[in-house]
Amino acid sequence: MSKKFGFELLHQQVVDYVDGELMWMINERETGDSEIEKLFFLALLFRTQFGLTEYVTLLKPADEAMESRLMCDCPDPQVSLIVRPQAQIGDYRVDFLVHALSIRSPGDNRAWRRLVVECDGHNFHERTKEQAAKDRARDRWLTSNDYDVFRFTGSELWRNPMACAEQVTDWAVKGWF
Repeated sequence: MSKKFGFELLHQQVVDYVDGELMWMINERETGDSEIEKLFFLALLFRTQFGLTEYVTLLKPADEAMESRLMCDCPDPQVSLIVRPQAQIGDYRVDFLVHALSIRSPGDNRAWRRLVVECDGHNFHERTKEQAAKDRARDRWLTSNDYDVFRFTGSELWRNPMACAEQVTDWAVKGWF
């Protein structure tokens, strides 16, 4: 086997680094109740850590109090996403609550937009008409209380987790304009 130099070596070093980071993230991150939730969170984290979005920081508060502190004291809010897994909103527990700064209003530099992300595995969602109706009622309640809602199916997440994460970061960036 020949020794690599220059660009070949740099390529291999980058691949090895990213592979190591991904394996650490998969093994160490506890971010949800299911594999598809973990997959979504890791895709979102990867987008921020590897420069695939305008956001450079993903902050994961442990609870609602820490989330509130981050929203008030975030050192660089324009490029930070605040993502709380398994958040309680009213009577509902949601898979992810995402906060992104909105800078549409001049002078209001701490207006945060809110997005609920649901990762719908077949075992827990829409297996029956009753479950589908319950999910729709929940979405309406969230929307009427100023939350945007994205639902991704398990199939969508398994087929292309980065595309699902990209839709979330695209939603966040729209708050800048």
